[in-house]
Amino acid sequence: MQSVNSQLEEQVNLPKIEYGIGVSRSECLVGNVGTSAVRFAALIGACSSNALRLAALCAYFGTSILTDESLALPLQTGFITRAVHFMQKKSIFDSEKLSLDDGGDDRQVIYQLLAENRVNDDEWLYELEQQENNNKYREFDQAFGLLRGDVNIELLGEICEVFGTYSTKNPQDKVVSLLYTQLSDYLKLDTKEVESAVRSFSLEKTDIPLHTDPSFIL
Repeated sequence: MQSVNSQLEEQVNLPKIEYGIGVSRSECLVGNVGTSAVRFAALIGACSSNALRLAALCAYFGTSILTDESLALPLQTGFITRAVHFMQKKSIFDSEKLSLDDGGDDRQVIYQLLAENRVNDDEWLYELEQQENNNKYREFDQAFGLLRGDVNIELLGEICEVFGTYSTKNPQDKVVSLLYTQLSDYLKLDTKEVESAVRSFSLEKTDIPLHTDPSFIL
C-alpha cells in the first residue's frame, strides 16, 4: 500500500488510500446459502463477525491492521505488534461464543500489527531499524500486561505513568491516549473499587462504537 500511495501522490496528485483490516481465527462454516434459484457464498462463524468489528475499530484508533488473541502465537514469532485494548470474548451475535473462550478471563487483547519481524544479517542499517521498532513499545506492552492481573491503586498509578509518558511523546497516538485517559479516571475511584474496575476494563466500557452493521464495508 505504501507503494500504491506513493504513486497516487507523485503521479496523479491524489490523496493516499486509508484502509482498515480485521483479522481473527475460529472454526466456521463456508459454502453457498440459499436455494437453487437464489444463492450466495457465505462464511458463518465467530472469526468473520469478530474480524468485522476489528476492521471498524481501525478507523477509530487510526490503525491499519488489528487482530486478536486467536492469532497471538504466530504474531509473537513473525510480526511486530503492540497491545491496543481489551475486548469481550464474544462475537457480534449475542448467542455466538468465540472458540477462544477458555472459561477464565472473559476478555481478550486486541493487537495492532505493525510490521513483519524480519532482519537481514547483511543489512546492518535495516537491522538497527528493525530492533528499534521491536523495542519502541516494550515498556508500554509490559505495563499493559499488568492489567491482566490484580491491580491496586498504587500499581495502577505506575501503569498510568508509563502510558502518560508515551502519550506525551506521541500526542497523535489514539491508542495510548484512550488508555491513559480512561485508566486515569479509575484513579479517582475508591481504593476497593479499583481492582474490580480494572478487571472488567474493556472497549465495552468506553463510548467507542463497536459496529455490528456490515453495510459500512464496501
